[in-house]
Amino acid sequence: MKRFSAICIPIIMILGLFLSGCSGSELDRGKELQSAMKRNDIDLSAAFLENAASFQDVSAFIKEWAGNAGLEIAAERDHYIIVRNPATDGFEDREATTLQCHVDPVHIRKDLDLLSLSMACLLGPVQHGTIRLIVTENDEMDNFIGAQSLRTKSITDRHFIHMELGKSAMVYTSGSTYMPATLNCSAPRKKPEYTNAYTIDFTIPKHLNPYAFDKASSYPNPVEVIGNLLASAKSSGRLFEIASFTSESEDGYIPHRATAVVVIDDNNVESFLKRTESTQESMEKKFKELQKAQDKKNTGETEVEEEPLYSFNVTETALPANVLAQKGSDNIISLLYTLQTGIVSQSEENGDIQAVSYIQSISTAKNNFNLNIKIRGMDETVIKEISDTYLVTSGLCDVEYKPGKTTKMWSSNQPGNLSDFFFEAVDKEKESAPITLSRTECDIFGTRGENLDMILYRVNKDHRNTAIKYILAYLAGEDVPE
Repeated sequence: MKRFSAICIPIIMILGLFLSGCSGSELDRGKELQSAMKRNDIDLSAAFLENAASFQDVSAFIKEWAGNAGLEIAAERDHYIIVRNPATDGFEDREATTLQCHVDPVHIRKDLDLLSLSMACLLGPVQHGTIRLIVTENDEMDNFIGAQSLRTKSITDRHFIHMELGKSAMVYTSGSTYMPATLNCSAPRKKPEYTNAYTIDFTIPKHLNPYAFDKASSYPNPVEVIGNLLASAKSSGRLFEIASFTSESEDGYIPHRATAVVVIDDNNVESFLKRTESTQESMEKKFKELQKAQDKKNTGETEVEEEPLYSFNVTETALPANVLAQKGSDNIISLLYTLQTGIVSQSEENGDIQAVSYIQSISTAKNNFNLNIKIRGMDETVIKEISDTYLVTSGLCDVEYKPGKTTKMWSSNQPGNLSDFFFEAVDKEKESAPITLSRTECDIFGTRGENLDMILYRVNKDHRNTAIKYILAYLAGEDVPE
């Protein structure tokens, strides 16, 4: 990474203080910070000419910039850095505000606009309380590495502005409603009647975000893919037994691997394997689409080594000592065939997605069948409707359904100036404020900080100058600017 010398920043700040003292409100601090952002744009682009970097490179850049701007490094770890702009004289008692953004170092150039904006906003108005900027590491799968590793004590300010890039300017003060649920039944064992055993294994990269609503970029759920394969084989009269069905998953994401072991009747091996070939071809087609979407996204960027998009393998294996009894096997196949997942509720008026659910894990261990799902919705009403549907579905499949506790992923705990200010700024009615269904870092911060007055401020490149104007006015304790 190239070295950076931000000598213009302290000059801008000193000049601003001098002129402010001489001519009061004549100086437009907003335009000053817009100029600082343009300077950031140039320096960041020069420092990160190649797309792939490390978070250490990002931290080094921010540290040098902060030092030249007279700011403090409050904390630095492998996956995040916190920069502090101390309160100006006479404003030490004003409530502090935290700004936060993330970067994906492996595809750093797509995040430079947001980083540049955040750095400019950290410089703040001429007079201000303490301002902090937390820059966290993320990746294209929204693993939120930095937010996950951020210490609770690092979230010290009640007023918290999380910033993201998006298609248009939007302010959110709440995440979706969330509920886990479990479906289970007894799964006793017996000796296999057939003699041809095969392992079906489907693996995709870890940390996949299931809320990619664009079908071109939405990864299939391995449990559902294998479940649909078994259900279609069963409905076609193929004779087979299930020895095991398991998945590997990390909390909050769809399973990154599912594995089933089946034992097939001699007369059905060929037709069953042809069906698996059909599934393989379908997955090959799907992942070619995903690769195209990924290549399009990375057009013009430096190539980096990517993890293989998937593997789907069917291999002959040793005959297991036992398999699931017929009743347990039928219950599992019936449930996987009828269980509705993915987008489960959508507005008829405007097509907005209201709720999604997905299988998070499956297991047939210890003579029990357990399937865990997670439901996310815009409010408790739609969550209850989905839960009621699962209750009926599980009853028809002779499976017990256990809904979990319904909770809000995050919200501004108290109405206050922060949310009121930004709703007015982006011309939104607070009573009809949008709720973000997507999983965001606010989900994590909401569980770490106490009594947070937090918003998610989504901006695009064309809105950055306006965002500076709004954030600057808020930090200065002024009214929403015209």
